[in-house]
Amino acid sequence: MSKLGIYKTDDCIAKRYSVDSVLSAFANGMAYRCHDIVSQQQVAVRTFFPEVLAQEDYRRRFSKVATHAMLTIQHKNVLQVIDVINNGDESGCVLESIENGDLSDILTGDALPELDQALALILDILSGLEAIHVAGIMHLNVEPSRIFLTKNGQPKVGDYFDSFCLFDERSAVSLTQVGLIDYLAPERISNPSALNLYTDIFSIGVIMFRLLTGAYPFPRRYFEGEDPARPALAAEHLEQLPIELHPILMRALAIDPAERFQSARDMAGALSRTRSVLLVQ
Repeated sequence: MSKLGIYKTDDCIAKRYSVDSVLSAFANGMAYRCHDIVSQQQVAVRTFFPEVLAQEDYRRRFSKVATHAMLTIQHKNVLQVIDVINNGDESGCVLESIENGDLSDILTGDALPELDQALALILDILSGLEAIHVAGIMHLNVEPSRIFLTKNGQPKVGDYFDSFCLFDERSAVSLTQVGLIDYLAPERISNPSALNLYTDIFSIGVIMFRLLTGAYPFPRRYFEGEDPARPALAAEHLEQLPIELHPILMRALAIDPAERFQSARDMAGALSRTRSVLLVQ
C-alpha cells in the first residue's frame, strides 16, 4: 500500500483480500474489487485514507455501524456486509460483489423502465430500506448510485453504513451534508444534523418520481436556498402518471417530515395496493 492509502493490483488487504482492480474512489477512501483468498470468492472492499483513519471517533463509529450491519442485516435487497476490517493501519469493510452497475445507469439510459417494472423496483428498494431501518440504522444518503443491481436486475441498497448513524446514537451524531442535493430531504439541507428515517422516505420519493417521469420533482433552486417559497411537485410531469400514484408521491415528497409515510413498510403497502389496482385496469 502506498503512503496515500491506495492499494495496487495484487496488494493484499488485511492479509486476506487480494486486490484485482479499483472499483471507485470516494472523498474518504477507495473501493476495490478483490479476491478473498480464504473463501475463493470475489468481493468488494471499502478502505479509508490514512488522514481519515487518524480520526478516532470516525473510525470507531464506522466500525460499530458496519459490524452491527454485518450481524443484523441479511436481506435480498440489501448489499451484504461480509467482514469488517479494523487492524492497526487498516480499516474498512468487505461487501458482496455486484457487477451490474447501479440505478443511475437506468436513469441515464436510453429509456426508462415500463410502469410496472419501475414500481417493482421501488417496492424492492423499500423492502431493503425497511430492513436497514429495522436494524436501527438510518441511511441518510439514499440515491441512485447507492442502489446496486444484480445480473437479474434485482436492486440492493448499499452504503447504508456511511452515515455512521444508529437510532440510539442520533443525539451524539454531528454530520456534514453529504449526498446529492437533489435527493436530500429539505430539512437535511437546512440542518444537516436533522436525523430521522423520514429523510430516507423523501429520497425514495425522488427516486420513484425520476424512475416514472425521468424528471426531478422540485426545482434545484429551492434546495440550494435560492427560492424560499414552498415548492409544488412538477405538475407537467405528475400529470403523465396514473392519478392513483399521485397521493403516494405527494406524501413521500412532503416538505414537512411529519406528513410523509411513517416507515418504508407503510409506503410499500400503499404502493403495493395501488400497483394491484393498476394491473387490473
